[in-house]
Amino acid sequence: MQIFLMRHGESISKYTNDFYRPLTSRGYFESRQIAQWLYSKKLIYVEKVLISPYIRAQQTFNAIQKEFLLPLKVNILWELIPGGLHSKIITYIQELEQDMAQSVMIISHLPLIRNLLDVLCPQTKNKIFSTSAVACIDLCSKPISSKIQWYISPQIIKQNRLNKDYANYETNNDPF
Repeated sequence: MQIFLMRHGESISKYTNDFYRPLTSRGYFESRQIAQWLYSKKLIYVEKVLISPYIRAQQTFNAIQKEFLLPLKVNILWELIPGGLHSKIITYIQELEQDMAQSVMIISHLPLIRNLLDVLCPQTKNKIFSTSAVACIDLCSKPISSKIQWYISPQIIKQNRLNKDYANYETNNDPF
């Protein structure tokens, strides 16, 4: 089974109630950018979606859903809140695997996303998980043997575009 762990997009940092913190315009943009990248690479098929009930996670889902096909029915899980227990999510993932689910996208928060990645792929300890980033994990029944297949973030996309633009500039716009 493939698991796509996604951290919600950038959200307003100061808000009276953490539950209602909305995405910033940058958070929407970067989430859509990630979705466009995933769509263009034809990298994923998502069968199930699990989302935190927090507004910023819901808004992230809405932003990416506009860019490529995702299931209309999603599961909103209170266990996916920032302080949620990764052990409960692991159990839920195992149940989905037993039900023959092929792929699941999880949209949540730090520290939960980071903790899930650490448990599923211990070799990735201390990996930075930026907002709107997605990690693809090829799940094996023994978590220690699960592997991260790829990781993409808005920063990686931006860096790759800058490198490509720079390379194009060097080859096509050489003034000498």
